Parts: sequence; C-alpha cells; structure tokens
Amino acid sequence: MRRYGVSIQSSVIEERKQGKPWKDIRQEVKSKFGIEPPTIRAMQGWVQRGLDRTQIDRMLAEEAKAKLPQAADFTQKFVSEVMLPAAWRSQAIGADLEQTLWGVFLGAMETAIGSDKFERVLGEYMKQRAEVKAQVVGPFSSILEKSRQEKTKEEVKPNEGQNNQT
Repeated sequence: MRRYGVSIQSSVIEERKQGKPWKDIRQEVKSKFGIEPPTIRAMQGWVQRGLDRTQIDRMLAEEAKAKLPQAADFTQKFVSEVMLPAAWRSQAIGADLEQTLWGVFLGAMETAIGSDKFERVLGEYMKQRAEVKAQVVGPFSSILEKSRQEKTKEEVKPNEGQNNQT
C-alpha cells in the first residue's frame, strides 16, 4: 500500500471541506502533485480521521527523517561541485562573493522546484515583504533611522582616534 505525504492528505481534506466531489479531488491531486492519485476509499479515511497538529508534526518529521541521507549527500556535492568553484571564480575575477553565492543558491532553488513555482514563491515573498515593511517599518522608520545614524557615529569614532595618533 502506498503512503501519501501530509501535504497530499491535507490538500484532500481541505478540498473535501469545500464540497468538491471525489472525482475532482483525484484529478486535482494528479495535476497538482504529479502522482497517481489515491483511491477514493483512502481519501475518505483521511477525511474521516482528519489531521490534527500532532499527526501533521509526526508525519512531517517522519518524511524529513527519511530524506536526511539524500539531503546530506546532495548538500556535500552541491557545496563541493557548485558553490566552491563559483566562489573561486568570483574571487579570481574580483566579483562580489556574497552576490555570487546568493545567485548560486537561488539558482539551485529554482532548479529544484522549477521556474514557474520559483517565480510564484519569490513573487509572493516580495509581496508579503512589501506589506510587512509598510505596516512595520513605516511607524518605526524614524527609530530605525536614528539607530542607523548612531551606529554610523560609533563606526566613525574608532577611525577618528587612529587619525589623531598619526
């Protein structure tokens, strides 16, 4: 019997709560997750049992634990075969190392999840970021600016002392 992950189960439960028929839910699972959908009987069991927070946490932990060896292997290869060579090339040509490595990292994420999903996720992040900035930074911008100015003054003070010694 095939085991379906928590994301699939929770998606099925949510769609059934919206009143969608089983046939439509099966089609949605197939198109959204790119897998052969579970049987209606299996999905009915998920809806009957539901998923509480403890079950979801346990299932996610199990999924993550099962994928750890693959993730460790991938990470080692990625660092040694992609990130380090990019860092050396960046250093050799005098490019911004931080910018280069962020580019490599984001490129890897795009490759892993696909361009469409990457652009959607990044776009949503930027939208949420702008909303949060408007809500949080707006009222506190004067405090943040004052803090930046004080930090700049502190950075300048040690330099002033060095100039007086020479």
